[in-house]
Amino acid sequence: MRLIDQPRQDCSRSASGFSLIEVTIAMVIMGVGLLTVALMQVHAMRDGTKGRHLSTAAMIAREQVEQIQRVPFSQIADKNWGQAEAWMAGVGLTRGNLSITVDQPGGVQPVEQIYAVDWRISPVAPVNLDLKNIELAVTWQERQNAAPRRYALATVVVNNKR
Repeated sequence: MRLIDQPRQDCSRSASGFSLIEVTIAMVIMGVGLLTVALMQVHAMRDGTKGRHLSTAAMIAREQVEQIQRVPFSQIADKNWGQAEAWMAGVGLTRGNLSITVDQPGGVQPVEQIYAVDWRISPVAPVNLDLKNIELAVTWQERQNAAPRRYALATVVVNNKR
């Protein structure tokens, strides 16, 4: 009978597994990473709402400018900010508050957002009787911001009938 001496294998520290400190450090690093991802998601949702409001304000402004471009140049009268003009109502232009219902993602109840629309129509300087400056402002209040947001659009209308 022959005895074979087999060397005894010592388990070294590196082969025995993770220590409690290593697992704790890994969990802290993973927790910080997940918290960062969650914060990024919250900011993305907030910025998405801001973008949706800005897109709606731009759409309102474009529609109003298109409406005024359909008005004969001879009917367009000068108008200051905050001033109501009777001719505007007859051609479908809006001054004041527009209430728009915005559907929320995920089946959450829709939210009503109020956009205030105002115009200024002025002669072009130096005076050119065939041109009018049109400035339009759409303002709204977001829940997160104390200051109202504003979208402005400006264009020039030309008298093409001369």
